[in-house]
Amino acid sequence: MLVRLRHILLFFILLTTDLAWSQINYPHFIQKARLDLTEGKFNESISELNIAIAAKPDNFEGYFLRGMAKYSLDDLQGAITDFDKALEIHPMYVRALQYRAICYDKQDEFAKALADHNHANQLDPFDADVLFSRGITYLHLGHYDKAIADYDMVLSIEKNDALAYINRGVAKSHLKQYASALADLDEAVRLDIMNPEVYYHRGIVKMECDSFTEAIADFNQAIHFDEKNPLFYYNRAVAEINLNDTIASLSDYETVNQLDERNSLTYFNRGILYSCQKDYRKALEMFDLVTLINPSNIYGYFNRSIVYCEQKKWKAAEADLTKVLELFPEYISAWVNRSVVRQEKGDRRGAEADHQQALYLIGLFNGDGADTDALYQKYADSTYFKHIMEFESDFVNGETRGRQAQYAEVEINLFPNFVVAFVSPEEELSDKGIYYGDRLPQVNEKITGKLMVCLDDKTRDDIVPWLNMNHLGDYATLNQSAMMFSEEQEKCLSEHRDPDFSQAINLLLDVLKKNQRNPFLWYNLGNSHLHQKEYNRAIDAFSEALVLNPDLAEAYYNRALTLIFIGETKLALADLSKAGELGLTEAYAVMKRFGK
Repeated sequence: MLVRLRHILLFFILLTTDLAWSQINYPHFIQKARLDLTEGKFNESISELNIAIAAKPDNFEGYFLRGMAKYSLDDLQGAITDFDKALEIHPMYVRALQYRAICYDKQDEFAKALADHNHANQLDPFDADVLFSRGITYLHLGHYDKAIADYDMVLSIEKNDALAYINRGVAKSHLKQYASALADLDEAVRLDIMNPEVYYHRGIVKMECDSFTEAIADFNQAIHFDEKNPLFYYNRAVAEINLNDTIASLSDYETVNQLDERNSLTYFNRGILYSCQKDYRKALEMFDLVTLINPSNIYGYFNRSIVYCEQKKWKAAEADLTKVLELFPEYISAWVNRSVVRQEKGDRRGAEADHQQALYLIGLFNGDGADTDALYQKYADSTYFKHIMEFESDFVNGETRGRQAQYAEVEINLFPNFVVAFVSPEEELSDKGIYYGDRLPQVNEKITGKLMVCLDDKTRDDIVPWLNMNHLGDYATLNQSAMMFSEEQEKCLSEHRDPDFSQAINLLLDVLKKNQRNPFLWYNLGNSHLHQKEYNRAIDAFSEALVLNPDLAEAYYNRALTLIFIGETKLALADLSKAGELGLTEAYAVMKRFGK
């Protein structure tokens, strides 16, 4: 069995790898980064800007552009950090204020977004872009009159801005000024007749006016210009439901899931429709997918339990309702339904206990119970409800999704241990310096190139003496501990037991007592602790590695996954941002998945 290992390549070349930053052509890297940004090559742009920033760390432009690249990859916190630095150097840079405000807006930090927008507007009252994005924040805050005022101003500066007409129309529709809203959207269509977005937004307003047939006509036009946008199909399906055209609606929902396989909101709606048609097999398939994609969403379990009840599968229904109550103990309907299910199962005591709990909660919500204040405080916590109710649904255009790293379908795995492989400078390296089996070069004349990969007895007998050669020092320990780790992984799989990495951990700790300055030893120690489920110790070890080598991207990545596992998502996102900045594009897909 071949074991995947991460290699440190030791050449004499490494002695001269420090860049002479003063000789870097800063304008070249800035210009190349700008070009890559316009072409959607955001990861490449970040790599070039890293070099530019290292060459001129006191120039605001590099930080701003890198912030824009991170923003485009949905790394909002990383973008804010770079915009902070740009504004530290150039406090009056309007565009950095504007985009920091946009990032705050996307994080639902509307007070901060408004403060930055207002500051930018004070610096340049006639900047239409600032007014436009501030209008979006006002829309999100429900300040529709203020949004309309901003878009009035935008249109006085740029009379043919179709998007400003769209947003002003949206704001007016929220104020139920439908005739004026549709007039704005008609003007947007006139100005940008081939833009699918204008038809889409007009279709939304027409649905609000209960003009579903006309809305469908607009969604048809939007799909004509962009047949890969799942949002258009989704809303056409909603309009079709309102016209009682279930078959067309299911077809559109299915198209959404073909374009976006992780859109659990659409799977949920399909499950509801199949349930109404009494097609319980398909309904269960849909709710299964909802719970798989969003395992903390109560509605997937609750509605699946209803389907199980229709099929008289009481045990399965009870299990789903129990899961709902684990996630949301105050959900009265789940207590009521589980009481009925337990009654059907013959569990009278359990049914009565659930019935009494339902009555208690009903009284609590309608009376003066002692726990009322605490309960309502919990209900006021939007983060809590977001956790248990949110469906995953990006509705991103397929073409855009295919170009951007954050939408990549990646298998989320830890980066493996580092080992040392000696290669000649002319050796052709793989993209990430990972070698398998006979692809490794010869270590010396006596030992074949199967360094800690093929772990048969003969190879091991050959390698271990070499690993213990004194002149190799820390790196001999690195390799030996990695081999111990790999052997233990294989043994525990074959013996069907939990792994015990204490041998590798103890070896690393013994060496680190004498020399604590090798970041790779700390990294491998962190991996060993992590696989041993010693999460805090793993975080400490990865942190030590990063103190010694702040550019060790794999340590940021693995520490981030550890933090996600223990529920520290905000800290994890900062680590993933840094890992992405250092070139690990996998970080953006993980960030996209867990950043919600």
